[in-house]
Amino acid sequence: MNKFAFGTILVLAFASYALAGEDCMKKIDALKTKCQADLKLSNDDVQAMFKGDPSTFTNGTQCLISCIAENMGVYKDGKVIESAVLNIMSEHWKEKPEDKERDLAIMKECKDISEKCPCMTATKILICVKNVSAKFTSGKLQKS
Repeated sequence: MNKFAFGTILVLAFASYALAGEDCMKKIDALKTKCQADLKLSNDDVQAMFKGDPSTFTNGTQCLISCIAENMGVYKDGKVIESAVLNIMSEHWKEKPEDKERDLAIMKECKDISEKCPCMTATKILICVKNVSAKFTSGKLQKS
């Protein structure tokens, strides 16, 4: 998974695919650098995360996901801050209203995932988003 793809998935996990525009990617990259330093992760750890399957992430890389999302203001204490995510998404929907149904379906399916460890929760949300978006893309998601 390349850096852009990981950032896109990370943002979608807490907001929307389309937020992975240039400004958002710059913000994610800056937060990645800050969180990487705070968590004392090596460049090799981070690069392995960009290329890897979220289900194989180490505790450190799981916490990197959590740290970035917390610093974006869309995740706190192991929970998605739905109002913040919807606020970000509503801006995106002005430009791409066709994404709204998909984004809301992903949010509905993944927002309430909870584990004892906030870092694991962030990773499981990321995995959920990846799986639900794949179902949506392939037309297998049941619309409610």
